[in-house]
Amino acid sequence: MLRSQIPDTTDGQGLLWYRTRSRGRTLIGHDGGDKGVATLAFYDRQADIGVVVLANGNWRRVGARWPIQRIMHLLFDRYPG
Repeated sequence: MLRSQIPDTTDGQGLLWYRTRSRGRTLIGHDGGDKGVATLAFYDRQADIGVVVLANGNWRRVGARWPIQRIMHLLFDRYPG
């Protein structure tokens, strides 16, 4: 799940999971949502800590902001590993 499954896809894309850098962390996870719900689940392998956020409402995008990601950052910052 952590290696590229289809070489022609975006670099860092695994099997439903993707790798990203965020605030100095390398995270593996996935986010998504639908009308009325937003979710994300990311894992920092180096710190051995993961965050899962499930939310009702329009949390995914409000204007140019992503409030659900702010929640994720607050949780990762609280437990740096």
